[in-house]
Amino acid sequence: VFQKLREAALAYHLNRRWSKEQILRNYLNSIYFGNGAYGIESAARTYFAYNHDKCGTRGHDPCASMLLPHEAALLAGVVASPSAYDPIQHPVAARKRRDLVLTRMYEQGYLTRQMYEEAKAQELPTRDLLTFPKEDTDFPYFTSWVKQQVVDQLGGGQEGAQRAFEGGLRVTTTIDS
Repeated sequence: VFQKLREAALAYHLNRRWSKEQILRNYLNSIYFGNGAYGIESAARTYFAYNHDKCGTRGHDPCASMLLPHEAALLAGVVASPSAYDPIQHPVAARKRRDLVLTRMYEQGYLTRQMYEEAKAQELPTRDLLTFPKEDTDFPYFTSWVKQQVVDQLGGGQEGAQRAFEGGLRVTTTIDS
């Protein structure tokens, strides 16, 4: 009960300070989308950079702004459960979820019938097509492992990732280069 009261108070204060657009933007920029992608831009690059030449590089549009309907629907579906709707580990569940999102987009008038049919016919990305995020470090495997340990220590899943990546943490490791 106290947790829900705290969440309600936080939601009230957020709504008073930030617009819905700011809340959504900050949320999408901090959540985990699976396969090492934290944030919508990282997810767009991870899953769909192969389909958008030079997206996210200097002088080009961000990958997230170039997503096609089937791509956006997949990422929107993954938000609910990055592990359960991972297109690599669980392609059947991911496709069903993506198609559900596409159906809702069609029903709400965001897609024409033709766009809807074309989007549903698209294949999911495969492991060979993914562009995994690169660690800005001399020890990417170790850094990635430490990040996962921190997320797990902070509760795991979306909540743990949000706590870990919103800043304020100082992590000391035993690595000796």
